[in-house]
Amino acid sequence: MSREVAAKLARVRGWLDEAGYDAALFDTAPGVAWVTAGLEDRVVRNEEPALVWALVTRSGAHLITTNIEAPRIVAEEGTDGFKLTAVPWYRPGGLAEVAERLAGGGR
Repeated sequence: MSREVAAKLARVRGWLDEAGYDAALFDTAPGVAWVTAGLEDRVVRNEEPALVWALVTRSGAHLITTNIEAPRIVAEEGTDGFKLTAVPWYRPGGLAEVAERLAGGGR
């Protein structure tokens, strides 16, 4: 994991501790780019949420995307400190369902 990603994850986790939250979800292209130190959602749709989400919990860091984008992210962007989870591209609400489960709300 790069120093920049480690520092940003520590910063987010510090905020989680201070605010009393269990997780922080970054679902916009600029937010994901910030927390991952530059990962780009290259699918231009001119709308949010993005097709790549970043979820930071007290014990993990996750990238959530579609099964179409996942191979590109691994090949072109890398996952630097994040665990990648892919959902079928055609599944409505799939990214949100995974984010909720990973954050501990979908047990």
